[in-house]
Amino acid sequence: MATSTTTPKKALDRITDCKNNKSIAELDLSDLKLKVIPPEINTKELGHIQVLNLSDNKITEIKGLDQLTGLNSLSLSSNQLTEIKGLDQLTGLNSLSL
Repeated sequence: MATSTTTPKKALDRITDCKNNKSIAELDLSDLKLKVIPPEINTKELGHIQVLNLSDNKITEIKGLDQLTGLNSLSLSSNQLTEIKGLDQLTGLNSLSL
């Protein structure tokens, strides 16, 4: 059973698929009951991801996205964010949903 700090298998499978297939431009991790942004996504191997959907989770803090240099759309709607920061490294971001 996954603990609150463990990334669920379903999320890990989707992350692995994106790492192995550079033609995948969108990573959907919505509605997985994530409490944190999975640290496994903050890697240069996922720098090609353009769209990241983290909506409908339980995320309270934005951190660990600085390696996603190709990101232009980020959805964090319907989370439990307490502070909006940690986006300054995402210079290509042109769509943000909170």
